Amino acid sequence: GDLTGPQDHLRHTRPVLRERRDAAVAAFRAIGWEAAAPAATLYLWVPIPGRKPALAFCQDLVKTTGVALAPGSGFGSAGEGYVRLALVQPPAILRAAIAAIGKFQ
Repeated sequence: GDLTGPQDHLRHTRPVLRERRDAAVAAFRAIGWEAAAPAATLYLWVPIPGRKPALAFCQDLVKTTGVALAPGSGFGSAGEGYVRLALVQPPAILRAAIAAIGKFQ
């Protein structure tokens, strides 16, 4: 299985995800958002400044900028006021997307 089989791919995956995480956290902090670096996940959960409703924020963001974030409220009531960003793009794309978020807000 995945947990008991070869783990060689992790030697490549871990540093790639760490680089993406660090780039995204730094970019969010640069636009004034409070972003914490998670220890082990593919996602960043970031509070929306001013605790704006997550769904409305994400809808307006994608319409205005083309940047899509997942509204935290889609994952349960505790996620309201947060957005979730998947670390699936290279650092340069993450930085550009987050810079667009900074101009949008």
